[in-house]
Amino acid sequence: MVFVETQERAEELFAELFTEGMNCAVIHSGKPQRQREKVIENFRKGNVTLLICTSLLSRGLDFPAVQLVINYDLPMSAAHYIHSVGR
Repeated sequence: MVFVETQERAEELFAELFTEGMNCAVIHSGKPQRQREKVIENFRKGNVTLLICTSLLSRGLDFPAVQLVINYDLPMSAAHYIHSVGR
């Protein structure tokens, strides 16, 4: 999982990595709920190996199989950092 601060930053990073052939997806609050659910489902199933997200996913969801969390942008607060690395 790669956390970024803004939706725009998430989309830019996704476009760059996807163009390079990375098996990735992007999720943030600007996406429709159904699309977000599908991305989460694909990530949990292992169909997507790299998930680029905003703080939308930093709380409330657990992904036990996650092996690495990257805070690509420095979180705005210690609480955001703690919640993101807890995924």
